[in-house]
Amino acid sequence: QDIAPPMLAASYPLFDDFESGTLSADWTSATTGSGQVTVESDHDPIDGFHLTMESADDGTDSTASITVELDLVGQTDVGIRFKHKEFGDEDDTGDGVFVSEDGVVFHEVLSLNGGTSLYTTRYLELDTAISGLGLSYTDTFHIRFQWEDNFSIPTDGFAFDEIEIAPGARVPGPPEPEPNITGPQAPPRRDLGIDAPGL
Repeated sequence: QDIAPPMLAASYPLFDDFESGTLSADWTSATTGSGQVTVESDHDPIDGFHLTMESADDGTDSTASITVELDLVGQTDVGIRFKHKEFGDEDDTGDGVFVSEDGVVFHEVLSLNGGTSLYTTRYLELDTAISGLGLSYTDTFHIRFQWEDNFSIPTDGFAFDEIEIAPGARVPGPPEPEPNITGPQAPPRRDLGIDAPGL
């Protein structure tokens, strides 16, 4: 029986936009049933790549997740912010963000039910969330992003991008800049033969 090597704590703060095209060694993926985790360029990523979760076999109840271990001892103002979308996914109790002090017992801190088909920024103030659960930051603190359902994309499935775990990431990111207008501009009034006093 193959035994996965123990996780090593990733560097904090953490940011991953999956643009390497592969799953970083900071993450450990896990599945049940026919679940699968893929870093891919299909299904409309924000840039070149994103991470998707789905069932490889339609009709098979499955879960898929990625988990990172962080040393958060002494940290405050820890936030989680990421982009998320779903593909016609039904609501399931396993859809969410979960945390654990030891990597054994996990607690939900953010439900991912009721998502949309377009990327939406989700964010969480982790200090308050774990305090309410009676948890504390440890040197083996685990954060898990998980999907649960039974069909492949586009019938079911999740996609994630731009995952950030960092101080201050508990609030929405800055708004996207407005695109520059580069199209043809209206000609001056006098070029149209219109009287313009003072010209």
